[in-house]
Amino acid sequence: EGPEGTHRPLEAWEQTLIEQHWNEHRFGPCVMLMLYAGMRRGEALAFDVDRDADFDKDVVRVTKAVRFEGNHPLLVDPKTEAGVREAPLLPQLRAALQNRHGLIAPSKSGKLMTSSAFKQAWKSFLYFLSVKHNGCHRRWAKDKDKWIEVNFRCHDFRHTYCTMLYEAGVDEKTAQEWMGHDDEEMTKHVYSHLRDAQREKSRAALLTYIESTEKSTGKKTPGKNAGKLKRYYLKPIEK
Repeated sequence: EGPEGTHRPLEAWEQTLIEQHWNEHRFGPCVMLMLYAGMRRGEALAFDVDRDADFDKDVVRVTKAVRFEGNHPLLVDPKTEAGVREAPLLPQLRAALQNRHGLIAPSKSGKLMTSSAFKQAWKSFLYFLSVKHNGCHRRWAKDKDKWIEVNFRCHDFRHTYCTMLYEAGVDEKTAQEWMGHDDEEMTKHVYSHLRDAQREKSRAALLTYIESTEKSTGKKTPGKNAGKLKRYYLKPIEK
């Protein structure tokens, strides 16, 4: 999942790319689960539609997780009590789960994915999105330097989900429950970071607005010394 501070929310174009093409790749439904329920990789790999999706109550549940020992997957309980939880079944996720049964990301034999199988599926999904974004395979690109490689990590989906909760006005306590944070300070830390980012974004937007207004009216913004008293020093009169 990456060390502290290395994950990021997806950019709008990345999220749109997933929404438009998830159903064209076998790993797509699992990606939608991480993106629209904030599940960790291990939680998503253990997700069983028949057991963990309640279409009548519009919720998805985290009841199990996958932990790897070497290459071998083990089905275990979530690490903490907070890890066992429910989250809203959002419309985008409902579309990805409907008419499916069993594991959302099974191996080719229908069992839990091994570590190597997951890495292969993940690499395949990223390259699939890259092809969709560029309109061709990299080897067919006329200018390979301009061919954009889509690249993000599983935990970035979780950070994106938390960002969506913040922007939707979901309170910190509810966000903590839906995210499965054992420590409320974790949720507060993320929300605080998002608030700081929003303030900076708002400040930049205000400056851009003022600059555009100046150009249209011909007025100039007062400098930093505006309003200060100026002192004038006269040379002594020569006798």
